[in-house]
Amino acid sequence: MRRFSRVVPRAVTAAVASQPRSAAPILQRSWIQQVPCMANGKQWQKFSSVTDTHDEHLSITQDLLGVDVQHREFITLRWQDGKRSKFHLLHLRTWCPCSECGHPTGQRVINCSEVNQDELDIEKVFVKGDTLNIVWNDHHESSFSCKWLLENSYSDWALDQFAHDMATTPLALEAPVPSTEYERMMDTSDDKGLYEALRQVVNHGFTVIRNTPSVEGAVKTLAERIAPISHSFQYGDVFDVVAEPTPVNIAYTTVYLKSHVDLAYYESPPGLQFLHALRFDESVKGGESTFVDVFAVAEEFRRLHPEHFATFCRVPATFKKHHLTREKATIMEYQRPHIQLNHRDEVVAVHWSPPFEGPLRVPFDAVMPYYDAYRIFHELVEGGKHRYEFRLKQGDTVIFNQRRVLHGRKQFTPCSDGVRHLQGTYVNIDDALCRYNVLRTRFGANDPTAKNRRVANGNFS
Repeated sequence: MRRFSRVVPRAVTAAVASQPRSAAPILQRSWIQQVPCMANGKQWQKFSSVTDTHDEHLSITQDLLGVDVQHREFITLRWQDGKRSKFHLLHLRTWCPCSECGHPTGQRVINCSEVNQDELDIEKVFVKGDTLNIVWNDHHESSFSCKWLLENSYSDWALDQFAHDMATTPLALEAPVPSTEYERMMDTSDDKGLYEALRQVVNHGFTVIRNTPSVEGAVKTLAERIAPISHSFQYGDVFDVVAEPTPVNIAYTTVYLKSHVDLAYYESPPGLQFLHALRFDESVKGGESTFVDVFAVAEEFRRLHPEHFATFCRVPATFKKHHLTREKATIMEYQRPHIQLNHRDEVVAVHWSPPFEGPLRVPFDAVMPYYDAYRIFHELVEGGKHRYEFRLKQGDTVIFNQRRVLHGRKQFTPCSDGVRHLQGTYVNIDDALCRYNVLRTRFGANDPTAKNRRVANGNFS
């Protein structure tokens, strides 16, 4: 086992003495082993590593205890908590944060294809403050903060921690409805109310904005507090969910709506959906809103029915909207599996929308396994075990991430003068998540519970 040296090798004692006290050299060229020549005639070199010195002023940052550079292709960092992070030299050189390699806009100037991997080597490593500095053999210098190194570690423990932080927890069915006051969310002099509302959506999948003005178009004003309106081609910037004699959408009726994603036939369906109870008379019986967390359903499906789960990850469903007898004639169709996994076999998206499905276009032998899996998944979604439901009050606006939280509605029966009239709109999930994460840097920087989370948009993170 390689050890992390705790003293300065004799060969570099003079170099340490000549360094400023704010800069602690932790590596100089000090031969400990010479390995066979490579095909190109270059010898691989190994160096000893130094984590600190006898001079307390030269000690390395408290987070980083040591650096092992005894491998030709990567270095290993040892952290205060005992964990270790390996970084390939090519990776570090590629992501050098200096102004020559990256632009102030955040875009990259240099990429890995422009780095000569065969010749890449380290000349010197030293720590200054909380920054690990590398002088490459071409004399280029790179500086990485310990914060950056920890946040971008790709060792197993770091990837596991990142996945854990991204995971979501469904809201308990008996928990109160998350909510924020309209005036607080719309206060442009203080974005904290907006941040709180978005955090509720990211954490729980939905929130209710209380006391939204009962005026037409208020839902658009509310949505634009977060991001521009999206997906307006078919239904406009604002759509009215109210029973109609000749509806262009099943939502514009009084019937029971199964849990679903809107516009599932888009390559990228809407992210946040807003439904404002413009009018919801007490005389209307039924009409409660329902929400089902797809992550919770998918994980139970995997646990109880692994073969059906595999089918839903493999066989593509068909989502379609063919409606020519409407003002904006529509022919849209998209095929994809109901469940999408990332490279770690974690669920990152669920596409479930029974009202907007079309006939399968899959091989013969996949049809019946698909229907068998469909029946089980449908029972889990509609069975009520994962369904959170409540009745909106006039002035309530529910904001929900419809990619993560399926929505539906119970059947309702209006009396002669009773009306259930909602107005809705959409915001792109990427825009909304960007808004949340920017606000999180302001209001949640010191809050360890303020996390970025999966939003069921297929992001592999």
